[in-house]
Amino acid sequence: PLPELAIQYADFAQWQRQYLQGEALEQQVSYWKKQLGGAPTLLTLPTDRARPAAQSYRGASLPFVISQATTAGLHALSRQARATLFMTLAA
Repeated sequence: PLPELAIQYADFAQWQRQYLQGEALEQQVSYWKKQLGGAPTLLTLPTDRARPAAQSYRGASLPFVISQATTAGLHALSRQARATLFMTLAA
């Protein structure tokens, strides 16, 4: 297990809420509107099938098994990187 953090996400969120008010908020909104201006609404990524006419947000799952040896290696890599197993798998 990793040691408990000195501050939690809720602490950061509270600080951010307090900071992002008035002029600071306006500056951030202006910056991101400028950065994202002209960005496409849909990304045209190569896919193996065409995008459906109506988006359904229907998901799916694909179960699979990871061997004990691979799992042990992933845990070791996570410890070495001082990361959680989730972070290692996401990376």
